[in-house]
Amino acid sequence: MSKTPRKPSVIRGIDLFCGAGGSSWGAQKAGVEIVAAFDSWELAGKNHHVNFPNALFYPTRLEDVNISEVKKDLGHIDLILASPECTNHSPAKGNKVRCEESKNIAFQVIRFAQELKPRWIVIENVVSMRRWSRYQEFKKELEADYQVREEVLDSSDFGVPQSRRRLFLLCDRQRLPDPTPTIPGRKKTVHSIVNLNSAYHYKRRDKL
Repeated sequence: MSKTPRKPSVIRGIDLFCGAGGSSWGAQKAGVEIVAAFDSWELAGKNHHVNFPNALFYPTRLEDVNISEVKKDLGHIDLILASPECTNHSPAKGNKVRCEESKNIAFQVIRFAQELKPRWIVIENVVSMRRWSRYQEFKKELEADYQVREEVLDSSDFGVPQSRRRLFLLCDRQRLPDPTPTIPGRKKTVHSIVNLNSAYHYKRRDKL
């Protein structure tokens, strides 16, 4: 009698700084079960719930979370997704005063990881986060338990008709993560996906 093939275990993930759930959505498309999300913005929670009705949502600052209680609620977690606040790293803020307290919230990722002990962590932020005065300290704390691959990825290398560079820290407890493969071939442009004739007709109709 042949044995029934064993189904692969589902990867159970949480999303810190979740917003409306962009990272959650991408992970879900890759087969991850999003079981919980965290964000202090009420509107983010409402939108995340629409996109992930089965995920628990914690409407609070990460600093105020009792992770031991969260662990009781959620059980074992395999993956932490995290996109720490980027405003105070971004060059888009210009010469305005930067808030160090806001930047330091990134260390909450490490606090969650130390308690939940997931195998994987994926951290995303603007590239200029690498200029943060505590960035090397942040990486070193991650490297105490994880092997970390630092990558700068451009969305245009993955089939998106937009050039958007982002920093990723890929963390694995067991081995160094492989480099992220890009999509070979010619990059897409906005012109290649927009029907200009249709856009012209809509514009004409609006003027009638």
